[in-house]
Formats: sequence, structure tokens, C-alpha cells
Amino acid sequence: MADNIMRSPPQIIHSEPRPEAYRQMIEDAARNIHLRKQSTALLLCYASHANHFRPAMKIITAETGIAPQDISKVRQR
Repeated sequence: MADNIMRSPPQIIHSEPRPEAYRQMIEDAARNIHLRKQSTALLLCYASHANHFRPAMKIITAETGIAPQDISKVRQR
């Protein structure tokens, strides 16, 4: 029965103000730690939204190209 309950997506909470060059900083860090392309895209998607934004699967899929059924796997990586 608990599986039928709709859960809210997790909130995005940035610990500090986002720097102007955040995209380049994330891309450089991702390259240095050898993140996969999908993981980098998901991280950039999360970083581009404001605090307390709750991105739905549809938004994440539209911005990253990651299939809804794969978002959880990419997030865990």
C-alpha cells in the first residue's frame, strides 16, 4: 500500500551561493573524477536550479536526455 503514495521529488539545496562560472567548474570537476556523461548532465541540471526547487522526472528528462527509468541509477552513480 505504501508504494501507491506519491512522494515529492527531493529538494535542491545549495550550501553556498552559486558562482558565476559554476558550469565550467562542474564540467572541470566531472572530467577530473571521470564522471560519465549522464552523471555530469544530471549534476549540471541540479546545479542550474534555485534552492528548494523540486525537479520532476519530466523536467530532468527534458534537460538531460536521461530516460525516467534511468534517473535513479544515474543519481546513485
